[in-house]
Amino acid sequence: MLEDDTNHYSLIRYMNDFKELDTLILKYFPKQRIPLPKLANPSDTSKKRSLFSLKKKSNTELLEQYLHRCIYGLIGQSSLFRDFLSAQRDEDRIISKVDVRQLVTQHVVQASFPEQHQDPFHKNINDYQLIKVLGQGAAGKVILVRENASRKLYALKAINKSWNITKREVDNLKMERDILATLSQIYHPFIIQLQSAFQDQQNLYLVLEYHAGADLATLLQRYIKFPAEQCRLYAAEMLMGLQELHRHHILYRDLKPENVLLAADGHIVLTDFGLSKMFEGEDKYEHRTMSFCGTPEYLAPEIIRQEEYSYAADYWSLGTMMYEMITGVTPFMADNLQDMYTRIVYGDLLFPHGFDPEAMNIIAGLLERDPLDRLGAGFGGVFELRTHAYFAGHLSWKDVHAKKIRPLYVPPRASETDLSNFDPEFLNMSTHLKEENDQAIILRQKWLPDTCPAGLVKDAFRGFSFADKNTNLDMPYESELSFLSDEYMLYGEEDDDEFICSTDVDYYANNILSVSHKPFKLQC
Repeated sequence: MLEDDTNHYSLIRYMNDFKELDTLILKYFPKQRIPLPKLANPSDTSKKRSLFSLKKKSNTELLEQYLHRCIYGLIGQSSLFRDFLSAQRDEDRIISKVDVRQLVTQHVVQASFPEQHQDPFHKNINDYQLIKVLGQGAAGKVILVRENASRKLYALKAINKSWNITKREVDNLKMERDILATLSQIYHPFIIQLQSAFQDQQNLYLVLEYHAGADLATLLQRYIKFPAEQCRLYAAEMLMGLQELHRHHILYRDLKPENVLLAADGHIVLTDFGLSKMFEGEDKYEHRTMSFCGTPEYLAPEIIRQEEYSYAADYWSLGTMMYEMITGVTPFMADNLQDMYTRIVYGDLLFPHGFDPEAMNIIAGLLERDPLDRLGAGFGGVFELRTHAYFAGHLSWKDVHAKKIRPLYVPPRASETDLSNFDPEFLNMSTHLKEENDQAIILRQKWLPDTCPAGLVKDAFRGFSFADKNTNLDMPYESELSFLSDEYMLYGEEDDDEFICSTDVDYYANNILSVSHKPFKLQC
């Protein structure tokens, strides 16, 4: 075995080959000749081996010294010697050092992430063509990619492990993956679908459905506020998404315009479960947490007060979103964060002159500061919201779920890869994902473990990989239970509509204002 700067050489040479080399060197380089060492005959086993003979160098060691002495001088620079050390026989092999490093890295990666190499459904980053950056956050980028095999477009969320320096952040990422894997089996029309998840030494990857209309934040920047019917449909679809999340014991905790995507058909899709929590156990009344997280403008008062909270916090965020879509601003906006928190906890809820009474009432019910009195959080659950006059007198929940209501706004697209709906600031960013190569990370893990953040600790993300094996199938939504909360399982879908249809809608709309437990004010 030999090596130079670029290659490893595995050469087969016999004793006669060395004798022929020695003869040629004597002929062409008599003054520089280095005598061939006296080699032991390997077939001579008649003599007994003594302690003295054991101290003698083997033929291999003698020949290695001989070659080293030949290299450093005129002989080593001659074509005669170079030919001797080149591949001559079929058994001789030349292996690039680059290939060797890749094989070593692959072996280490396979040992670290064995689940990616046991199933052909599992992917790696080389299975995708990176096209454009669609968005960027603190943890990484969202990139439009095309899968090489299927030629389908996806949104790849790449999360840099080195950013996740605490155990809590590692746990949050694993929770996001688990939530997306759970939701991928549901095929809900208003919740993002996970196609696959995988990792390498540096990044975690979530391959998600691509939706071409960007998000509501981008749309609000463009139009400031939305028409009443557009707000109503968006709110209804968000409500159905929240209902399904809660049915699977998932507290969203980050409902905001940036996390509500617009599909190519104009309908909305909830995404980004990085701050979400999936509770264990079936008793929803025991599903409570105290983690302070979320986006400030959309935080419920109980979170700011650092009290225990549950699913009602999502309904507060929904009310804030509805107010913003109608007016163009959040209801408790202030110049600084502390003032905004104070207004959320103690400030008056003000509505501008001419605000729709039905919208005013449902928003006031959602922005009730006591979570026990909040609309949707009582015994009636989500049924209180779905039968509210704001929805009941204007749309059918069956049509909402089936996407039969055509949105007023459908994102314009000239082609499949038309990205005009996205922020140019993101589109101009580099799609580069690797800050350092995998081999450098492996060496750092091995020799400098104290310098590695928690996200790079071995086995920190074991089991992260996921593949939706039904991706190419037109799978139906698994259940119609989304139409009703668990508390109202006794109602069928027909009962949901008949309850409203058999009611005097005008009377219901005029009297349901009593649902709001605290007074609100009109701002003239």
